[in-house]
Amino acid sequence: MTSRRAQKQVPNPASQPSLRFDSKAVIALLSILLLTIITFQPLFDAGKQFTNWDDDDYVTQQSLVRSMSDTTIKRMFDTDSPVSSNYHPLTMLSLAWDVQRGGVAMKPIMQTTLALHVLNTALVFLFIYGLFQRNLLVACTVASLFAIHPMHVESVAWVSERKDVLYSLFYIAACITYLLYARSNSIVYGIATFALFILSCLSKPMAVTLPIVLLLLDFYTGRFRQSPRRALVEKLPLLVVSVCFGLLTVDLQSSGTPGLVDVTNYGIPTRFVLAGYGVVQY
Repeated sequence: MTSRRAQKQVPNPASQPSLRFDSKAVIALLSILLLTIITFQPLFDAGKQFTNWDDDDYVTQQSLVRSMSDTTIKRMFDTDSPVSSNYHPLTMLSLAWDVQRGGVAMKPIMQTTLALHVLNTALVFLFIYGLFQRNLLVACTVASLFAIHPMHVESVAWVSERKDVLYSLFYIAACITYLLYARSNSIVYGIATFALFILSCLSKPMAVTLPIVLLLLDFYTGRFRQSPRRALVEKLPLLVVSVCFGLLTVDLQSSGTPGLVDVTNYGIPTRFVLAGYGVVQY
């Protein structure tokens, strides 16, 4: 009877993620980051140029990145000033900062993008390391795949995908602060998670998926089993933000690019085919 009771009182290891680093973890992380920097050195090749696929909308012909005046920044955050049928003012602000540093040139933009990718890799390592109870092998494997897998090169090497590395920065950081919140129930970490979520949405609409990811974390760590009502109620503010940004994105893409999300002329079966085509192509 005593042994059974003791077993029931043993907490689920996954419910208490640890973010403490030891020397092996530090060396492993630094090695991965160095490998990432070396791998992406072709970003600074003298022959690298802007593409004719969205780079004109984001940089080469974009007036918003020519200045960082109060008026221009206000325009960036105005929903009536979308870029490429998307609302991502923080992405445009980061590109404007690069242009102010080095003009309409590839080097300053790639410097910032690579720095963001390296930082994201470190955050992925930290997140997985904490989530899987300081399992160094798992953390190294996931972080390495995230850093240098060929499928991820586009997000780093393509100027127009600045939004990808920027939203990921806040998105992954929000996952980390949520792990800390789940462990400590500290309101500070809860507020930090919400703030990071907003910043992520302001970088790319894809960030609206975060509430679902956090709910999955609740399932994994056992928080949902302990208090399902609390786990769901906690996500309501995030879901409200997701719906608002989602509706804004649909509206902008419907009006800005005719036919992009307009499926009124298609039946239900055809809509499923179109959705599948989009998934496959991306």
